[in-house]
Amino acid sequence: LAEPPSQLLTYTWKTKQTANLYPRTIKQTVTSTMASPQYSYAPPPNELPYYNALFTTADKQSSGYLSGPSAVEFLSLSKLPVDLLKQIWTMADQPASNTLDPSKFHVAVRLIQLFQNGKKPVDLALNLGEGEGAVRPPFFE
Repeated sequence: LAEPPSQLLTYTWKTKQTANLYPRTIKQTVTSTMASPQYSYAPPPNELPYYNALFTTADKQSSGYLSGPSAVEFLSLSKLPVDLLKQIWTMADQPASNTLDPSKFHVAVRLIQLFQNGKKPVDLALNLGEGEGAVRPPFFE
């Protein structure tokens, strides 16, 4: 994930020896030189109704926010690996409250969209670089 020069967020694949039945596992880890960068994403007007509909679908309690279990249930429909979804939660839930309000949910969905499309943002507003072209909408099935 691309960051401004003052921040470095890299994803690395590591092979780790463990003493359990699975001696070698691949684990995706995030290393950041900053404590917790705060991402933001404001869907463009033509996408906002879609993002809001996704939030309404995920917020089955109509509470105005998603708790961990509600978010896991919905975000898992993206078919991304659980470890990656945990990282997306951490990146979206800033400042940390263990819930996702609509603005944090927009960040999570945008990150999912970017990962589903193999794209990297160029800034904390999760914008794509010039010439990156269009991306498919995020999907949840």
